[in-house]
Amino acid sequence: MYFLIIVFKNRTDSITFLNIVKSYTKNAKIINTPQELQMPCGISISMPINNENIAIDILRRRHFSSFVGMYKMLQTNFSQKILPYNY
Repeated sequence: MYFLIIVFKNRTDSITFLNIVKSYTKNAKIINTPQELQMPCGISISMPINNENIAIDILRRRHFSSFVGMYKMLQTNFSQKILPYNY
């Protein structure tokens, strides 16, 4: 299954983004930032990839200064693969 990972440089923006997303859909949650991304903030937001338009709309309207990027994560029972997500 594919998920979007939305990464910020600080926790405040991560939590603010999550709260805004949750006003549109309940299918978003805080996760530990995957180690493969080597980011300073330890938490990111995960949501199903079919909600990408919600995430993109919020990011364009709010202009979070600590926004790093969005990634596509393919997660299986035994592994995960993370790729940059171009929007």
